[in-house]
Amino acid sequence: MSAWELSRPQRHPFDWELADGNIVVRGTAKVWHQLVRGELYFRLRCAKRAPYAVLIGQWVKFDEHNVPRPDIVVFD
Repeated sequence: MSAWELSRPQRHPFDWELADGNIVVRGTAKVWHQLVRGELYFRLRCAKRAPYAVLIGQWVKFDEHNVPRPDIVVFD
């Protein structure tokens, strides 16, 4: 099974991401972290212009061994 196939949403008792082909458990976000992420997402959404988009919690495939899930992604 490839890293990308492993990264598809599954039922786990924890949040995780794939780093160098290994599952890495992500710690629970603190309230302060969630507030900062939410405010940053809001500001980026307000400032975005075509062709850009902003997403929260989107898996990003770099290669077969690294599929992290960053807090915020800005892409075109």
